[in-house]
Amino acid sequence: MRTTADSAPEPQKPWPWVHHLPLGMWAQSDSEDLGRARAAGLRACLFNLDAPNEDWRVLRVRAGALSMGWGWWKHVHDVVELDTLLGSCVGWDTALCGINVEHELETVLPPAVVADRIRASGYAGQVFLVAYGWVQNNVRVTDKDLGRLPWLLEMFPQDAPELWVPLAKWPQCISHARDVGIRYPYQLVGCYGDARPDWWTELQVDRSLYPANAINDEWERWL
Repeated sequence: MRTTADSAPEPQKPWPWVHHLPLGMWAQSDSEDLGRARAAGLRACLFNLDAPNEDWRVLRVRAGALSMGWGWWKHVHDVVELDTLLGSCVGWDTALCGINVEHELETVLPPAVVADRIRASGYAGQVFLVAYGWVQNNVRVTDKDLGRLPWLLEMFPQDAPELWVPLAKWPQCISHARDVGIRYPYQLVGCYGDARPDWWTELQVDRSLYPANAINDEWERWL
């Protein structure tokens, strides 16, 4: 399995960088064969903070036993929700934190605010930002620390097929992300609905997966 992270230059400190790619983002806990996932190349797990914590007990234990990093992720809609996510990751001492921020980047959670809240939280693990595949044109990531974090760009052609003709449009998203200040953009591909793994294998795209619980344990096909 290829991993873009293996060849990516390591950003300078102060914020940490740990190679946890490719990772899977779980929306709910209905897929638990992490051994098979790990064998196929999955390195880490992000679990949905909006689901009850107890739902993730089995997957948390299995991830730890397989030496896979894990953490919480949440689509945050304001500063309060962002602080809640960061506080949960601090409290659980998670290796990872996934901040899903979409249209909020150009409204209530611009990059400078996100960077400030991460610093204020004292979180010491690896932060991932999850954003639209095409980062909004008026968004600029001028904070160098935030720009050096890994950003997972949502590649969900099943949601808007007319915007993804051909599927090879994804390199434009990556190039645009770099233009707005994101040094390390990666692909987060949607595994739900009409999505097919062969879209990405044909294009030789290294990818993280959302939602991982939609894989139905067919990890070898998706990774």
